[in-house]
Amino acid sequence: MSDSIDSFQLDEKLDRPPPLIARGRSTGSGYGLPVGFILMIALLDGALDLRTGLAFTGWALPLSAITFLLSIGVVYTTVRKRPELAELVIYTALWVGFCLFGAILTYHVIALSGPLRDADLARFDRNLGFDWPEWIQGLKAHPFVQVVMAATYGSLIFQIIGSLLVLALARKRGRNRELLVNMQVALCLTSVLVALMPAAGPWTYFSSAGHVKYSYIDSFMALRNGHNPPFILNRMEGVYTFPSFHAVMAFLFTYSQRGIRGFFPVFAVVNGIMLFSIPSEGGHYLCDIVSGATVAVLTLCLTGRVFRTGETSGSDAPPKP
Repeated sequence: MSDSIDSFQLDEKLDRPPPLIARGRSTGSGYGLPVGFILMIALLDGALDLRTGLAFTGWALPLSAITFLLSIGVVYTTVRKRPELAELVIYTALWVGFCLFGAILTYHVIALSGPLRDADLARFDRNLGFDWPEWIQGLKAHPFVQVVMAATYGSLIFQIIGSLLVLALARKRGRNRELLVNMQVALCLTSVLVALMPAAGPWTYFSSAGHVKYSYIDSFMALRNGHNPPFILNRMEGVYTFPSFHAVMAFLFTYSQRGIRGFFPVFAVVNGIMLFSIPSEGGHYLCDIVSGATVAVLTLCLTGRVFRTGETSGSDAPPKP
């Protein structure tokens, strides 16, 4: 872990700029692209509002948080220049905005999607040799495994926070930007596939076998049936089945930590376990994971050329005296 600690060394003197800034480069690498995606998704949400008639309440808290964080970012960018801290708080604000408008987009997509394709997805699983009810029954004999799976499946908020901290303080130039834009592109690709292949998930499809439905099913069915009360923003749940966005995020979070010793293995192990937890903890078919992995790879292919140019792999080196 000594290498990890070294990568987090900040300048000993507050008045000395970080080495990247001294060479005329910025650790933030610009915010235009992720901000542009957020605005695009927000505009799309507004247009779809007219089509679906969905209503959302609870705007005050997330918008206040975004405003507060951006204000701090301005201070650390202009008044008390600390590029690492500016990057940290600004990208935290952008993540809040992305999660806010991205979640709304998912509800619109489900409301507008066509006939459910659960039978096709269950048939695909059988062709892969995967029996979802048997998998669930088998896990009941291993309560400790279930606890570990539940913990890793619910780790995404901690992975977001951890990634923000690691990528900002390790001075991996442009890596926070890369991660967020990858997530944004992946959400757009996933939304297209969900619109083409909507599914309620195996918790509902195999309900005759005595399985308990997840709470997101109530929102999912309300959206499908047009009985839509105002949705409270801080209570919204993931409603995508095929592809699994948990699987997408598992690959993208791990990829974002490449080259960061002491952290890449942790993210790889956690997300590896999480992939195994997705069928049971998230109520997904096996093909949801396969399609999620495909979306992640396609995303990296689409964005790789943008982020490959000019990335500084050695920017976490300690400053010279």
